[in-house]
Amino acid sequence: MNRVVCMELYKEIKSFFYLYLEKKDKRSLVLSKVLAILTNLTIILVPLIQKEVLSQIGNGEMKNHSLILLFIITIVGTVALVIDAILLNHISRLIRSKLQRSLLSTSLRHKVDIIDKKGPGAFMVSIFGDTEKATAFLKTNYFSAILKCISMMIVFIIACSWSYIFPLVIIPAYAVIILILRVLNKWHLHEFKLGRELVYKINPLVLEFLENNKSILGYANIEEYENNLFSLMKDRDQHFEKSELYMILSTLTVEVVKTLSTVIFFCLAINEIYLGRLSIASFIAMTSYLASIFSPITSMQSIYMSLNQYKMYKDRIASNIKDNLRTDLPAQMNIALKECSFAYQSEKILDNVSILIDKKISLVGTSGEGKTTLINLLFGENIPESGECLFGGLPVTTISKFYLFNKIKLYTQTQELFDEDLLFNICLNKKPLSTLIYQDKIRESIKLINALQGKIKSNVFSLNDNESEFIKLIFSEDEAMTNRELIMKSIGQLNEKVILDLAMMLVDRTYYIEERYDNLIKELEIEHLRGRKFGQKGSKISGGEKNRVCLARFLLSQNLEYFVLDEPFVHLDSISEQKCLEVLRKYLVGSKGIIISHKLNIIKELSDEIIVLQNGKITGAGGHEMLLKSNDLYHELYDKFLYSKQDSILEN
Repeated sequence: MNRVVCMELYKEIKSFFYLYLEKKDKRSLVLSKVLAILTNLTIILVPLIQKEVLSQIGNGEMKNHSLILLFIITIVGTVALVIDAILLNHISRLIRSKLQRSLLSTSLRHKVDIIDKKGPGAFMVSIFGDTEKATAFLKTNYFSAILKCISMMIVFIIACSWSYIFPLVIIPAYAVIILILRVLNKWHLHEFKLGRELVYKINPLVLEFLENNKSILGYANIEEYENNLFSLMKDRDQHFEKSELYMILSTLTVEVVKTLSTVIFFCLAINEIYLGRLSIASFIAMTSYLASIFSPITSMQSIYMSLNQYKMYKDRIASNIKDNLRTDLPAQMNIALKECSFAYQSEKILDNVSILIDKKISLVGTSGEGKTTLINLLFGENIPESGECLFGGLPVTTISKFYLFNKIKLYTQTQELFDEDLLFNICLNKKPLSTLIYQDKIRESIKLINALQGKIKSNVFSLNDNESEFIKLIFSEDEAMTNRELIMKSIGQLNEKVILDLAMMLVDRTYYIEERYDNLIKELEIEHLRGRKFGQKGSKISGGEKNRVCLARFLLSQNLEYFVLDEPFVHLDSISEQKCLEVLRKYLVGSKGIIISHKLNIIKELSDEIIVLQNGKITGAGGHEMLLKSNDLYHELYDKFLYSKQDSILEN
């Protein structure tokens, strides 16, 4: 790694990590540089004072102030070294913590490629593994390493003035070490990179192995399955073993050459002392210097390895944090897909689809007709190859993801449950309030946003804690730090309707109306689940109970203007389904949204309009009775639904 590359990498490190440092932490870095200067001065001065003291003794003199000075300088250097290590360790942990929060925040607010391609397990490796490795190099004081190189040059010149044997031993030793380390470092990084790639490949497979253990036990060729997994693990371990071996050899190379150099120097120095060409005082001083003369090699070796590992991990972390900016907030409340087309691996999923979501609209079609794809377009998870998905005239891909998911309430067919009790799974750590106090909180939030708007319009950008937290909540923490001007512009343009929406979102993220919660668990008949832990992913409750708990969470919010219902009653029997349908109808009065279900009785009872998708196109739209007469696919699907429902009744 040449000097130009190192300088470019240093600038990149500074721009990447300095974003996460507050003023006091930046002051700590300056203090660290001062401490580095003290430490390196100690390395130079201590042997010189030792030589002076020994020379005084040789001349029959003894000056106490020299010994006191030697003691003070040694203590100062030692204390500076300890404080420096503590400061750098604190900064490293601080940045690692902020990076981890940024990655988690990104996973909520943006689409993360590594989750889509390799699963949550690989992303967890990035959160906890990559951040650990990428920030580990911050524990080293690189300014000190540069000073150490300068200090050792000074030491080398001083020692050369005392005797020719010092350069005679040190120069060849340095040449041998640099040559061997260059080869070993290259091999180490190559093997480490291969091992790390296998970690990302193996971790999701291990998670699958653990989560799908019943299927593997009941249906799989277990021995073959395990052998394939263990073979990958063996390859991973072999790469890491080779990588570690090269690192050990690197360390041993320095130590072996250092030891041999010390022995050779000692033999040559004794001969020089015997011949009267070297004093004892100079010999002892050079011996002290010899102990530290190789420290630049150790430091530069550490820097080289750290910078390469940093680059490897930083690229992976940055790719998971960076995303298209989503700082817009819509001024109008209308959602529409306009002539949207989408293909997956050259297969057309949606073809020129246009929908205005101004009522309760149901999507009907056979499996694979693009209903789920349409939902992903709505939330900006997929981007249409042609056409637009707009919210208030803005592309949904530019709108704050927090705003989208709070404005359009999503009920998914995959029930997301936690190993906690009923209250937690519905309210997710929110605090209970009465209706009156809840409304007061909304008014307080409106005042906060109005005050923030006033500051922006007056070009006052000093924010209090509540205003900063508001910005970090609506946008991601990284965007709040790096795209401040765009965010401020977006907030400054908000109208009263959007301000009210944001105020309701702020309150809704922290509080719930206690009466609404009590009514929901009673109406959905899940009161008996109070006080029970649900198990991992709800493993200790039934499928129908999972449905109703998630439905209660979906309906708890006061802000249900827009919604998406994706297969809401998959695991419910006919009686429970009808009760839940009545609850849904009650709470969704006046709401607009998308409904997807294979149970056409739900479609019939909840919808204001039904849209039929066939071969990625809209082939019919209207009410239930009209489509029965005019759309062959809808008629066929409804007949099949009636037959399946009749069979289910007969079986029961």
